[in-house]
Amino acid sequence: LRYAFYIVATNDIFDYIVLSIVIINSIFMALDGNLFAPEIIEALNISNYCFNSIFILEYVVKFIGLGPFLYYSDAFTYLDTLIIAFAILDMATPNEDTGVESTDKMRNLSSQLSFLRVFRIFRVIRLTKILRRLKSMRLIIISIKKALANVSYIICILIMFILIFQLLGMSPPNG
Repeated sequence: LRYAFYIVATNDIFDYIVLSIVIINSIFMALDGNLFAPEIIEALNISNYCFNSIFILEYVVKFIGLGPFLYYSDAFTYLDTLIIAFAILDMATPNEDTGVESTDKMRNLSSQLSFLRVFRIFRVIRLTKILRRLKSMRLIIISIKKALANVSYIICILIMFILIFQLLGMSPPNG
């Protein structure tokens, strides 16, 4: 059984299927909001459960197939595990728009844990996990990384100038 999971987990087609699901999920997350009709919001919630289930299934297949040592040898898998944990917590807490009767205590818990939905955006970072295998994409990512290091110094100097001029503007004029 583990060998079958290993074959699936190391298959490039499996990675490309997961990549396409992440892209589709990103599109659905971009559509998420309260501006739509209740039926569309309910459909988006159902799609979120479906995507979470698919990502949990992917995690299980790779964890069983590769084993814990090989699976966690890549730093991105820690992020995957964190995303899965937040997804399970998000699915376990009731939403206001599920239509299920809930007590005040449950509504309070739901409102306190509503920030967990923000962590869904980290799913987009998973795209870099798969795209970094491509040699040309790896070159682009390395170039962006080097460019950001140089730009960070310019941004620090710019922030320093803004703070200096802000302080000068706040001082009372000597007439």
